[in-house]
Order: sequence, then structure tokens, then C-alpha cells
Amino acid sequence: AYGAYTMRKVYEKRILMSVLIAILAFGIGMGGPVLYNSFMLVEKEGPNLKAVNMKALPPPPVDKKTPPPPAIPPPPPPPPPVASIKFPPPVPAEKVKEDEMPPIKELEGKKISTETKDGADDKGEIELPKAEIKAEPILEKPKTDDQIYTVVQQQPDFIGGQKEMAKFLRKNFKYPRNAQRMGITGKVFVRFVVSRNGTINDVSILKGLANCDECNAEAIRLVKMMPAWTPGMQNGNPVNVYFNLPISFTLQ
Repeated sequence: AYGAYTMRKVYEKRILMSVLIAILAFGIGMGGPVLYNSFMLVEKEGPNLKAVNMKALPPPPVDKKTPPPPAIPPPPPPPPPVASIKFPPPVPAEKVKEDEMPPIKELEGKKISTETKDGADDKGEIELPKAEIKAEPILEKPKTDDQIYTVVQQQPDFIGGQKEMAKFLRKNFKYPRNAQRMGITGKVFVRFVVSRNGTINDVSILKGLANCDECNAEAIRLVKMMPAWTPGMQNGNPVNVYFNLPISFTLQ
């Protein structure tokens, strides 16, 4: 009995028996309800249903004695006539005598007027109104406008439109190596002046990438490479106009 020899000798048998008992208990617990429902319960008899053949029934007979339509009430009688008195139209007491045309002999030496007056005969001199001579204004050459506008009637445009400008940017764009390696992306807003003759001047960064000076420099280089634009117009004259252009730096 020293050292619990008996316990150590039967330890493996006890472990095996405990495992078998646990598996058997688990199987009875899980499979018992299934066996009970399958073999022990008696199925309830459902109601005895008989098949009935449905036949199409004929429509109900039409009642020939239909009630007549409601009578339409007669229109209301016309309102009674209103009393009135005939008022004759006004008749002038005397006809107005029309002025007769004076003979031609009496018109000699007289002026034609709306009134007849006595006086000296007219000498026949007709005073004509003096014509006013207006001098034509001298057209001056339009003065050169050195002002730089922000908003004008017709904005400047890249020759060929937005599609041609996009092609130009894609063709000449070079992504900086350090920015590409570090995964820097964003937009750089460049501001420049489109002059009266369409050239690009005064290129500057309006809003750039703070962590990428190479991207800002690349945007300025692209704008300075652009050809001449169609200048902006104000009152029919080409003028200098500010223009803001966003350039995107995107990794694909």
C-alpha cells in the first residue's frame, strides 16, 4: 500500500471509464429527444379533408325590371325682366357749318395759318430753318490697358480647350522621384497672368504641398512651358487676366 500503488495501477482504467461514461451521457442527452420524437410520440390525426371539385357556376340572371334612370329636373325659370325707359340719342340743334376752302386768288400774298388775320401782304420770302452742322467725332485709338483683371467678360482659354490642356499636362508631367518614393499626393494651385497677347507671365504658387517643394517646382515648370493662350476680353479689347490652375499629383 506504500506510494498509492493500487491507485496508480487502476488509474488508466478509471480515466477510460470516465471518458466512456461522459461520451455516453452526452450521446443520450443529445440523441434522447430525437429518439423520443421518432418512436415514442404518436402523430396526431389531422382533420379528414375531402377533395371537392369546383365547378364554374353560371352568372346570376339579369333582372329585366331595372329601375328607370332618375328624372332630370327642369331648368330654373328665367329671371323677371327689369323695368327700363327708352332714352333717345342726343340730336344737335343746328348742324355745324364746315369751313369752306378760300379761293386761290385770296391766298396770294397771304401766309397759311390756323387763323385769319388782317395785315400786310407777305413778300413771298420763305425762311428755311438753319441746318445744324455736326462734326463727326474723331475716333481715338484705344489706350493700352495695363490693369490685371480677376474677372472679365470672356475668360482666357488654352488653345483647343480643356482637352488639349489636359493632353499637354499629361505629356510633359514628370512626377518627382522623392515624392513618388514617399507616396506624396495632393494638388498644387498655380497662379499666373495671361497677358493681352496670350503669353504666360508672373507664375507663382497660390497653394502648394508643404512637404514637397519638388512638386511645387514641377507645377511651375509645367505652366511656364505652356504655349500662348487665347487672351481674355473686356469691352471687346484684350486685357491682362489672372488665372488659377490646379495640378494634381496622384499615384496610380
